[in-house]
Amino acid sequence: MASLFPTQQKEQYSIAFAHAVVATAGYAFQATIVDDDSVDITIRSRRGDGAWIKPQLDIQAKCTSSPNYGPTGNLSFALR
Repeated sequence: MASLFPTQQKEQYSIAFAHAVVATAGYAFQATIVDDDSVDITIRSRRGDGAWIKPQLDIQAKCTSSPNYGPTGNLSFALR
């Protein structure tokens, strides 16, 4: 018996996919545990001396099992 709801599974899929892409590109990946600010993932980089550099990229991840493509072929989600 599965212990995650389908929506929770989709959240984990989107985070895992993003983590794989970010790691392949060689950047730091941070998943947000508590999403109070609609930020699921932060991508950052370091200088050669180890210091964090700007900019950082904050992402709200989405996943769907039934995509709804618009007339131009775009897939979009309404965000706050």
